[in-house]
Amino acid sequence: MPSSQFNLPNRQSDPHIDITLLCHSDNSEYHFSVSPHLPIGELLEQALEGLAQGDNAERMRQLRDNYEPVLELLIDNEVIELKNNQTLAKAGIRTNATCQIAARPLKEKLMFCRYANPA
Repeated sequence: MPSSQFNLPNRQSDPHIDITLLCHSDNSEYHFSVSPHLPIGELLEQALEGLAQGDNAERMRQLRDNYEPVLELLIDNEVIELKNNQTLAKAGIRTNATCQIAARPLKEKLMFCRYANPA
């Protein structure tokens, strides 16, 4: 599995946690260190900006036009959806956590989808 790193803002004097982000589209991993006080929504946005660099820019734009990104925590084969308004610490994220970004269809773009949640 390829491994990459992109930088997210973090001052060296601040406490930090190390996170691995799995990217299923190309089976890569991204590693970064962030403050435990960072809101999950900000982490998600910063990660998406990092993933949208270079050849991925158009694909990421199309995905964002039709789907809402959601950060998920992976623990022992269990997937836990994280709330954007919580900090990493409040959500219980610890160092060496493994996360992934899921895509939830936007309701206004949804026509027919067998995976849609009933309203």
